[in-house]
Amino acid sequence: WWETAGARTQTLSVNYADFRKLITTTDYIEIVFTLNTGGGAPADVYFDNAQVLGGTGALRGYEAEVMADNPVLYLRLEENNQIGGAGYAALADSSGNGYWAGCRADTEFRANEGISGSCRYLRGTSSNNAIAAAKVNPNYSNAIGDQYAFVDGDITFEFWFKTDANDMNYGIFFQQILADQTKAPGVGINTEEDTFRVLNGAGGWWYPYDGPNPVAVPLDGQWHHVVVTYQESYGTANQMAIQLYLDGEFRSSTVVGDETTPARLGPEMTHICIGGLNNYGYTYNNYKGFIDEFAIYAGILSGDRVKAHYGAGLCAVSRGDITGDCRVDMADFAELAATWMLCNDPALFGSDPACGPTW
Repeated sequence: WWETAGARTQTLSVNYADFRKLITTTDYIEIVFTLNTGGGAPADVYFDNAQVLGGTGALRGYEAEVMADNPVLYLRLEENNQIGGAGYAALADSSGNGYWAGCRADTEFRANEGISGSCRYLRGTSSNNAIAAAKVNPNYSNAIGDQYAFVDGDITFEFWFKTDANDMNYGIFFQQILADQTKAPGVGINTEEDTFRVLNGAGGWWYPYDGPNPVAVPLDGQWHHVVVTYQESYGTANQMAIQLYLDGEFRSSTVVGDETTPARLGPEMTHICIGGLNNYGYTYNNYKGFIDEFAIYAGILSGDRVKAHYGAGLCAVSRGDITGDCRVDMADFAELAATWMLCNDPALFGSDPACGPTW
């Protein structure tokens, strides 16, 4: 603008998609405008009505957020199947891959107590304290090999847990190794301090620290969200990077492996075991508490997707969110009112096809 020109307005749009992967924080973005003055440019420029556009602006339901990231295994633990003659009850893999999954006798079905539905409670009292999954129905042999890995290369594990137990004897959330505990993957509890420990693939366990303090396992009887990533493609061929997220927030990371002790995932056992260490039929170092929404992803789940999953999970456990849009508003009350008088007589439930339960 020259000196005698009138005031002008202009809309400036910046597409930062090419730089999105460089943004690592999930808390805020700082956008800096540098203005050149002099040479006829105005000394004062006014900015108004800044908008960040993209996406839907609202979280989807928990299942939809998980499926948006294409899990290779997704155990929602919604089934109330009875333990069969083989010693397990079948569970569904909701990823679309249809991998085999089952639970043992000491895992109790808990209706409507999970993140977005039902879940399982692991009693932690015997060798039957386990949920297992495999690419194919395992023959319970001692077979191990890279062909049993759910993902070849970088991999992410995700689950929700709730417990107030403090007697888990180094409880294990999950693992996919045999007796050689130097081989990742797996996550457990260091019971002496109730802190996390993660199998690191390079000589044993990694004990995550957030600053000067080890990352504590919350034992408060509330649901908590855990994501662990293994990046085999990091650095040299002998290195691997590991990250831990707790309740949607990045908490700790490490890089392991060198020429002397190369970091490797596997070779894995034929199945992944949830609820303890397992050597085919004998589960020990049992986890005691609730478990739900166990998922595995190919590649590294980004920090913003971890936060989205956690946020959707919090919405799901808010029982007032009937419509599943992550808000409790008039739409939820309308949905509730529409079915309020639908069969309020338990005596008719099961005999009248038009009668649905409201209790």
